[in-house]
Amino acid sequence: PNPFNPKTKIKFELVTNSFVQLIVYDILGNKIETIIDDYLSKGKHEIVFENSAKLTSGIYYYTLKTENQSITKSMVLLK
Repeated sequence: PNPFNPKTKIKFELVTNSFVQLIVYDILGNKIETIIDDYLSKGKHEIVFENSAKLTSGIYYYTLKTENQSITKSMVLLK
């Protein structure tokens, strides 16, 4: 989802039903927003992140945690 303004889509697929957390952090590691903190069914999912009105231009990270793995990716906000 790079770069984005004012919103971006985060897509992922679960191979099994799982508890999922999707959290956005700034470059210093401060938590900006918890987007998902729920049990999701297996399959494809698409989440829209629209918090850019509160954020400044820069690099942000999102971490997707499931019961079996954790993935962190970066995204760039350009205003």
